[in-house]
Amino acid sequence: MVRDQLVGDISNTTTMLVEDNIDSTTMPVDDIARTHTMASSNNTTSHQSTEWTCLTSLDTHVDTGKVSSQTDIICVQGYNVKKSVAPILESIFNKHGDIAAECVFKPVSMRSSFLEIVCEVVGRIQTNNDIDNIEEIEQQVLATEAANINVSWLRAHLDVIRKRKEASTKCSLLMETKVNTVLVKKAAQMDLRERCVELMSAQERFEEAERCVRVLHLVENNLKDRILESKGNIDSLARQPVL
Repeated sequence: MVRDQLVGDISNTTTMLVEDNIDSTTMPVDDIARTHTMASSNNTTSHQSTEWTCLTSLDTHVDTGKVSSQTDIICVQGYNVKKSVAPILESIFNKHGDIAAECVFKPVSMRSSFLEIVCEVVGRIQTNNDIDNIEEIEQQVLATEAANINVSWLRAHLDVIRKRKEASTKCSLLMETKVNTVLVKKAAQMDLRERCVELMSAQERFEEAERCVRVLHLVENNLKDRILESKGNIDSLARQPVL
């Protein structure tokens, strides 16, 4: 049911995209194909060598007083796509076959739009293997999967990229934690040194106090001995009668 809803949303969105592309160019894709077909019938020999690709050069025309130039469109195995993605689509077809053969949308123009999306995703992966906005690409691939475009081979690459991104994020968090740990460790070491200084100072004061107690103890014993000696002298010198 979710897939049917996705297909419906994609159909509406793709139709709007196709209509926008037709409005923004000077000649619809179907007219381009017909123009190319008429040209091919007039000059069959010059086009027989091209079985899988056909380049249509679009002319400029005047529309409400303005001149507009269309982007070159190339026919790759029956699909009209932008010239910029044609090499990628050729490589995909050569390796994986017609990935749009089982597409739920029958119009070739809509299939071509999905193929362009796939090619753009592949191009982004080829130019930047560490993609920042992997979520956006995941949504694009999900849309093509909902249209029954065969992108299982692309999904495997995205899974690897996502896992590498997750590992990179985890590594960054661990590095940040390590930096914070080093800062806390330095602060703890400074506190330890201060406590050690305080401890050494207290130890010195303790030893000094201990020496003072020992000295006073000796003084006390010495006084006791002298007192006893004095008492003995007093007793030995008994008072003699005067008369």
